[in-house]
Formats: sequence, C-alpha cells, structure tokens
Amino acid sequence: MNRIENGRVRLSLVVLMAVLGCGFTPVSGQPPASTLPPEPVVSPYPPAPYVAVKAAEATNQSSPPIAQARETTEPTKEVTYRLLLLIESDDNNRQAYDGPARQGLAKAGFGRLVIAGSAMSAMSIGQKSVVTGTSRYGSMSVSMSMMNTTDREELQVKVSLQTRHQSPMTIETIARAPMGRWFLVGAGETRAGIPLHAADGKRGVVVMKVDPGVALLD
Repeated sequence: MNRIENGRVRLSLVVLMAVLGCGFTPVSGQPPASTLPPEPVVSPYPPAPYVAVKAAEATNQSSPPIAQARETTEPTKEVTYRLLLLIESDDNNRQAYDGPARQGLAKAGFGRLVIAGSAMSAMSIGQKSVVTGTSRYGSMSVSMSMMNTTDREELQVKVSLQTRHQSPMTIETIARAPMGRWFLVGAGETRAGIPLHAADGKRGVVVMKVDPGVALLD
C-alpha cells in the first residue's frame, strides 16, 4: 500500500511539474492551447489589383488644364464707312491721290490716280445705307449693307456701286473686310472726265474703309 500510494504521489508530482513547466494553467472545461504557430488563412477570392496612388496623382498633375470657355464679346452695332472712286490720270492739272492706300494701289499695278467721287455714311449693322452724288465726272450711287461675322474685327460687306457718265461702271460684290483698314472693292475699265484727254479713262478703282462706331464731330 505504501508503495502504491508513494507511486501515486510521485506520479501526481510529475504531472504537476509538467503542467507548471509548460506555464499553462488549465481552465476547467477548456482544452490547453497549442504552442504551434497558426496556419495561414487562404482566401478563395483573387487579390485586389495594386494601384499606385502617387503615380496616379503625378499623372493628374501633369495633365493639361481644361480649356476655359471663350469669352463672348458684344457684336458691332454702328460703323462709319468711307468709299473713294479713283481713276487713272496723267493730267498734272488734277491733284493726285495721296491717301494711305496709295502705296498699296501702286503695288497692285495702278498708275497715277485722282479722286473722281466719294461717299461717306454712318450706318447700323444689318441695315441698308444709300449715298448718291454728282460731280464733274458724272454721278455715282452707292448702296451698302453689312453684317457681323465670327471675328469681331471683320464684317461681311455688300457693296453695290454704279457710275453714270459717258463710260459707266458697275460693281456688285460681297466680301469679308477688316475694320480700320483700306481695302480694294473693285476696279474696271472706264472713261471718266473730259473725253478730250486721252490719258483719262484708263481704269476706275474703288477703295473703302470701315471704322467702328459713328464719326463724332463735337
């Protein structure tokens, strides 16, 4: 009996030392935890794609800015035009045209020019203007209308010009013209003035300039 009791005591001591050596205090109703590392958990879904946040931010910063809407401007409402009828003449008794368009006319191949008629008028865009006059070179009638274009500095000009003398001339044309600059409307063979002068009546040429607004005189 003593041996059995001693053996049981020794066995109990061995079990107690083993439990104390593991550093685990058993709790009633719970099995001891395993000291092995936990197994990795494998997800059945594929991994999410990698997104480089900094690279995306850099791409957005380097992209060009969005173009701003083009500022709208009010259309031209009132203009003043000046039109000149010039004829080629070698008569020194007649004053040669020396206006701002003289050099351009010379480059275009026109000879010495004198003023044979003129017209000037203020008008509203979209309306019609008619000017008629008579001089020693005969009579001249000008019908004018203008419209705005997509370019604020240009107008669509419709010109109807007729001269009445021994060699009449007619010009009917529509063109986009810049404002503030002299431009060529048209030219044609004519014999204006005194027919005894052979140098007169080579060609007639019409030039024109349109300025924004009305011409204020006070």
